[in-house]
Amino acid sequence: MDNSKLVKLNIPVSVDQLEVLSKAVAKVTATRASSSDNERITKASIVRALISCFPFDKLDCSHIHNEGDLIQRVSAFFSQEAHEEPIYRYEKERKPEIRSKILLP
Repeated sequence: MDNSKLVKLNIPVSVDQLEVLSKAVAKVTATRASSSDNERITKASIVRALISCFPFDKLDCSHIHNEGDLIQRVSAFFSQEAHEEPIYRYEKERKPEIRSKILLP
């Protein structure tokens, strides 16, 4: 990723959310082979990846009054989408060799 194009954003998260991000970073780091090509994966990397992959244009955003409503709507969206096609379909410009590596089971 080209860091010159990034804008710093501070986001307050709960202790539980921070723990989830930390565990995700640890899992990615622990399960990959050592290579000089490996980039550092951080909590910010995880957040950027989720934002890049989430199809906000497909989410029904009507009548969302608070964060709880938003969480329920996103959760329902994922439950519905899990029975359809893999999530990478939202990244039309993703390179085929990368797309084949992220195909969800």
